[in-house]
Amino acid sequence: RCYIPKVTWPGHPTILEEAGCLFGTYRYLDSSGCELDFVSMTDDLRSFPHGSIILFHSCAHNPSGVDPSQDQWIELLEICKSRNYLTVFDNAYQGFVSGDPEKDAYAIRLFANANMEMIVACSFAKNFGLYGDRVGALHVVTSSSIEAQRIASQLRVISRSLYSTCPSHGARIVALILGDKLRRISWQQECAAMANRILSVREALYDALVAKNVKGNWSHIVSQNGMFSYTGIQSDVVERLKNDYHIYMLSNGRISVAGLNTKNINIFVNALIEILGTN
Repeated sequence: RCYIPKVTWPGHPTILEEAGCLFGTYRYLDSSGCELDFVSMTDDLRSFPHGSIILFHSCAHNPSGVDPSQDQWIELLEICKSRNYLTVFDNAYQGFVSGDPEKDAYAIRLFANANMEMIVACSFAKNFGLYGDRVGALHVVTSSSIEAQRIASQLRVISRSLYSTCPSHGARIVALILGDKLRRISWQQECAAMANRILSVREALYDALVAKNVKGNWSHIVSQNGMFSYTGIQSDVVERLKNDYHIYMLSNGRISVAGLNTKNINIFVNALIEILGTN
């Protein structure tokens, strides 16, 4: 059985269902919906049968933007080792948290260096701007070369039935960039520019909310990572933002931080003041 975060990318349960894989969930966010409930998360992870499959988001958790800290990843590693779990990492936003793809791979490298058997599903859709090409890579870390050969054989059988020969255009672009020193440096710089813009937007939004004393605690805006944020804005407020101010977001308060900029942050914050008031 595979266990996934209670709040996760909607594709995860769909994929598992279609694959005929039984799955359950582990608690992830606290009651505010904006911060990690690490105690409940680890309580659940310690309760699953030995040998279970555990899915983690390696960084920039989608949809919440809430990630474990490095110390918390170390504790998660110890739990997975002690219970002989097979870990699966969904690695869709590497480079979009810190701007450094090496730093954003911390959790994956931590588990790999501990000789954990694991599966890592990497997407290059966002960090290479190749969304329409659906390009990525699947990495499987095994305990022996014989096992690796067996898994590779099974993956070829599966891929044959799924798409036979996949399009190579996107993969060749990624290979060209990563295989050339100067192109790789240029890509890393552009990744950093994108991540830094998102970070600056988070800081600007947080500063504006605090400066204008908008009712609530907004620290999660800067503690969350990546493109998305669970703002904690309630559905009735979301409805008023839409109807009265033509500001649109999902009913659960989730936003794409990348959609904000220096020209519209104050419009957003002023609307919140009108609805929520001040502390």
